[in-house]
Amino acid sequence: MSMLLVFRTNTAYDRFWEGRKTWGTIEETVSNILRMIRVCVKTDTAKEEQEKLQALKNTVAFAYSVRSYLNEETEVIYPKLYSLLNSQTKNFVQSKSSFHNFHAVDTAVTLVSASSSTQSDRSPILPKVSDRSFRIEDINLPLRLLNQLTEFITNIPDGKIKPTTANLLQMHTNTLSCAFKACLRIQTTPIPQAYSSHLYQTIWLYLLYLPWTLGSSTDLNVVVIQLIVAFMLLGTMVIGEEIEDPFGKDQNDLQTQKFCDNLYDELTFSFEAMNAN
Repeated sequence: MSMLLVFRTNTAYDRFWEGRKTWGTIEETVSNILRMIRVCVKTDTAKEEQEKLQALKNTVAFAYSVRSYLNEETEVIYPKLYSLLNSQTKNFVQSKSSFHNFHAVDTAVTLVSASSSTQSDRSPILPKVSDRSFRIEDINLPLRLLNQLTEFITNIPDGKIKPTTANLLQMHTNTLSCAFKACLRIQTTPIPQAYSSHLYQTIWLYLLYLPWTLGSSTDLNVVVIQLIVAFMLLGTMVIGEEIEDPFGKDQNDLQTQKFCDNLYDELTFSFEAMNAN
């Protein structure tokens, strides 16, 4: 029994910790791209400067888009994410027939589906991890933003960036793509149902048999011991189920919104540094 519970809990925490490490990779890579584009990409015209600024925005927008994608928020574009998109992407989002009822929030736009009244009261129900699949009809912002970032790096004119730096930026873009797929792998690989069912059945059989092992104890002691053991065993199972999917909005999930906001503040700092120069 102990070995089964330890294996179940360790497996769940390994998934949680791997999710945190993967998000750490996204944060580190986004920070590196922001620094390298800001410092290493030279611009001479206003158009080139605008493209450079948009590339910085797309890098941070990627982190927000991954968070929304993992949360299955295909009907909502949050204000900070929307403010980072270029005009072409914004027009594409607005052209989707499933989006309407535009609401201005903090000078940005929130898109709300017909089944939702406002952004604040929307609490999407995530599908089972085994049901997640790629859908062409979705906006798929992470992939679109990665494509735009790759196109920017590829189209940087000769002499505006060192070849080794351009290659490194492409490698960082690939790292973001791999981290995104790693998050999906964690989310779409559930603990086998057969294992969880067997463990629950074993726990209940153990709890049913436990009173017979306490024959010399009083009725009150049997009840107290039974409750304590049940709390410990079932509580451990619930903890494992709670943390096995680290992506979401629950209190015990990773604070991905905070991670993204930190990157947004870092982008703001980069803009201030560019203006200072």
